[in-house]
Amino acid sequence: MKDGAVLMYLKDDQLYPVVLTDEQNFVLQMTTRLFEPLKLVDHPQPAVNLFEKKKE
Repeated sequence: MKDGAVLMYLKDDQLYPVVLTDEQNFVLQMTTRLFEPLKLVDHPQPAVNLFEKKKE
């Protein structure tokens, strides 16, 4: 497997990899190239729900 972006799904605080067809994976890889350079992290990151309003 080559290095590249991976699509993940968050359900009940667990991350699951999403299986993509070759065509879907190609589109994902091309789309992520628009955001290069990507920052890689070597430790878990907390999930953030961007749809919830920030409570202040």
